[in-house]
Amino acid sequence: MNNIDVMYKVIEQLAIMKIPVVFKGAMVLQHILKINDINNMYRSTADIDMNYIYGNKTDEDILKDIKNAIDNLQIKGLEITQTRKSGIGKSAGFSVSRLGEKIFKLDVSIGENPFYTDYVNDNGILFYGATKEKIYTDKIIVLSERKIFRRIKDIYDLYVLSYLEGFEIDNIKNILKSMNKELGDFSQFTENIQELKHAYDKYDGIQNKPEFEIMYGRVRDFCMPFIVGSYKERKGYWSRERGMWIETL
Repeated sequence: MNNIDVMYKVIEQLAIMKIPVVFKGAMVLQHILKINDINNMYRSTADIDMNYIYGNKTDEDILKDIKNAIDNLQIKGLEITQTRKSGIGKSAGFSVSRLGEKIFKLDVSIGENPFYTDYVNDNGILFYGATKEKIYTDKIIVLSERKIFRRIKDIYDLYVLSYLEGFEIDNIKNILKSMNKELGDFSQFTENIQELKHAYDKYDGIQNKPEFEIMYGRVRDFCMPFIVGSYKERKGYWSRERGMWIETL
């Protein structure tokens, strides 16, 4: 069983155990692509991101839940350790190793998260994961700020998301409002293109990696209402086929 398979099995076990968590990040994005028959895009990851949606959970409770899930897999040499304590505005961190070699990490936060839906994996197990709209919103927040240089993979994730249907400006606007989040000015994305290209070209975690110019142009169009600020007055939906936002009344 390879590392990615182990990660999916941990998610499955936590779902079977009915642990009240919402999964986020690349693992959920890959599942969304799969159920939409988009199989030619893949970004490697060594992280499971998840959010306990209720309950007064301590770090010890979280560690116990994940350890039980791992023990249920009965994989020789699989162990978990805590690497970061939770705190105000800070998630807890854990590392999973196999026979002493670190194979993936878990980033675990606690708090309300209304932007999730249910998914079903290949084995018929239901789990809760972030909606594609919430994933998009999280990514454009990063895109609007300077930290995009440390999160170049988020640009690619937006490129991937642009091949899905169902995005509406109002939905993204409502998520931003619920998060009480204002977008940055996107200046790093719009002005420092060569620096972004350099960071993207160096990133090697993408299969079938598109040329930077193709990827950048589509992401720019996919995020345009938010880059220019017109989303505050506009209504519309994204057309993946046409690669543009269609305005509605």
